[in-house]
Amino acid sequence: MTFILIKQREVVLVEIGKIVLAFIVAIILVGATAGICTHNTQVKVDSAVSKVTTEKDGVISTLKLDKEKLSNQVKVMESSVKSLGDDLNKYKGDVESLTNQVNELKTKPVIPTDTKPVETKTNAYTSDEYAAKVSLSKTLTSRQLTKLGDYEVKFSGDKYSVKSLLEINGIEFNVGGDEYKDNLYLEIYPNSIVYKVILDSDIDYTKITKDKPLKINFLGAEYKISKLTDSEMVVTKGDKYFVSEGESLTIDGKTFVIKAIGESSGDAYVFITSDSENIKLESGESDTLNDVEFYADDILVNDNGVDSVELTIGTDVSQEFESGDSFIEDDDEWIFNIAKDGSSYVLSLSYDQTRNSVDEDEDYPAIALGQTISLPNNFLTLSFDSTNEPKYNKYDFSFANVDVTEDSVDEPIVKVKGTLDKGFEFGTEVTNIVYLYNNKIYYKNEDNKYVEITKEVFFEDSDTKLLFSGITISVEDFSFNMDSVTKNIDYDYCETDDNFMTTYGVKVLSPEDNTDNDKVVISVPDEKLKAVYAIN
Repeated sequence: MTFILIKQREVVLVEIGKIVLAFIVAIILVGATAGICTHNTQVKVDSAVSKVTTEKDGVISTLKLDKEKLSNQVKVMESSVKSLGDDLNKYKGDVESLTNQVNELKTKPVIPTDTKPVETKTNAYTSDEYAAKVSLSKTLTSRQLTKLGDYEVKFSGDKYSVKSLLEINGIEFNVGGDEYKDNLYLEIYPNSIVYKVILDSDIDYTKITKDKPLKINFLGAEYKISKLTDSEMVVTKGDKYFVSEGESLTIDGKTFVIKAIGESSGDAYVFITSDSENIKLESGESDTLNDVEFYADDILVNDNGVDSVELTIGTDVSQEFESGDSFIEDDDEWIFNIAKDGSSYVLSLSYDQTRNSVDEDEDYPAIALGQTISLPNNFLTLSFDSTNEPKYNKYDFSFANVDVTEDSVDEPIVKVKGTLDKGFEFGTEVTNIVYLYNNKIYYKNEDNKYVEITKEVFFEDSDTKLLFSGITISVEDFSFNMDSVTKNIDYDYCETDDNFMTTYGVKVLSPEDNTDNDKVVISVPDEKLKAVYAIN
């Protein structure tokens, strides 16, 4: 805007200069011709002056109008600049607010509200950490274990859903006094592990036959169900083979020859031989040859080509299961059951033994750390996977006579000694020896004086308190009596030879030997003992 005004001023000066120059020239001309015609000269001068004056006035008037116009434009532009400045300040505030919101969002997890949580499918499941004596329950599906597939089967021209799951209900980690010693075990009980296959409620089970079986996946193998009722299931299972007439197969080191394929009275058959023995099968029939079972799924007789047959072969191809019976003959660990859930059939295997002992004569012992238990066919395996591995510190409780009250008389007390590295904490103080007397806890200070501790006393580097009342001493869930007057010690398992462990994880060491020596020796964990099971 300043540049425009300067240019306008330059134009005005130029115009005025022109007028002045014209006026001077006129005077010179007048002077030069004064002697010729004074009257005419005066008239011309007056006319020139009038003209110059008129032009000057016109220019000045124009300049005044331009100045006023420019002044108005300046005011408008100044107003616009102010408005733009206000808008800029507003936008700066908006940008700053948005920046703060973005920075805040960056620190928060993104939780989509319009989608379901996605679980990664894996071949293994690992549980949370659990303390001892907690009954554990969990239902696992294909979301946690890919072996537990949800799928569709084709039957009688339609598709139907089949779901499988594994129910954990009642297993628990446990300690067992002198039998388990200072170890943790995983205990299994009847019906605490159940494998289920749930069939679609819309299936017409009356249409299931040998010729039209219902094919499902059970324990990772294909089962062809040829009969299913409320109490019985008949299946065909094994490896599939598609062979032609004249071909041979080797099964378990034995040779079998497809001797002939043909028809008799409209029924197709296959003739199989092995070591001078033979069997004849029609479609849907099974028989055993040389200790191997054969099931004829489909026989194709081709008048203009090679005849062929589809066989299912195994050591137990055709098998009947009754609800409530052992799934494996002469093995009562897993029980097969058929149940109805509405109109759906539920086929299941339930664990049927109690594993809560480690006695040497026990057929089904509790599961130790690193050990496993498996479903038939090793379909799924449950294991005692790991513990949280707490750190342990040892403490000795013994009798002594010490003048803790500073009255020149030794009192019968219980002395509790930690290690050189670990002792007790109370407030900001630390000591590796404390003394228990008359419901009070004492320690020896830097001045070698016995001082009563008025704050809570913790075993160092843990949340476990040392509690003392009368003759009873408590460390988490382990309580015992130490009578410093009679020198008597009493607690459960105090006369056993081996270590034992409490539910919390406190280990009591060599109970009988230490009791005989008027002592109680324990190992205290820095945190509660917990364990993890896994399924894969």
